Amino acid sequence: PPSAPRDRSTAGRPPRSPGGTGGPWAGGNGLYSVTPDGGPDASMLDIGPNPLAVSSSLELSADVAPNGRAGLVFDRYGNEGFKFVLLDAQAQQVVIGHYTSSRGWASDAVVSAAIDPGTSHSLDVSLKGTTVSVTLDGQVLPGYALHAPGGDRNFGLLATRRGPRFANVRVQTAHP
Repeated sequence: PPSAPRDRSTAGRPPRSPGGTGGPWAGGNGLYSVTPDGGPDASMLDIGPNPLAVSSSLELSADVAPNGRAGLVFDRYGNEGFKFVLLDAQAQQVVIGHYTSSRGWASDAVVSAAIDPGTSHSLDVSLKGTTVSVTLDGQVLPGYALHAPGGDRNFGLLATRRGPRFANVRVQTAHP
């Protein structure tokens, strides 16, 4: 039988960060923020010593005020590559994509959305096998099918521009 879901919430404190890049992340007053140094800054959430199984489900959610481009990162295997869901306030888009050090940023699916850069938006990302499902401010958006499972590596927060804020970061997993 499947194990009970594991639920990790930051409860007003920054998630533990065993890995990340770039500028300094800060936590306080229930918010988590970063000042990127020009490259993608990522904060990885630590849910325990064992990686998730390929068949596990993973749900990530956060309230995100992007001030540019910010969101959630998953399937991160170091600075060489990762997958992401970003709120792009300037382009007024939600972007599902991937990054590799050899090819740079790639958009796999793009959906138009009203995104106020300084307003907090509820972003929920669910991963099960190769399927990515996204909800923004309670509205279900078109998902995307990955070429390989997306929930079995590191995951967390992602910012590519100055001044995003994150709150109510939550992680839930279920293991078969």
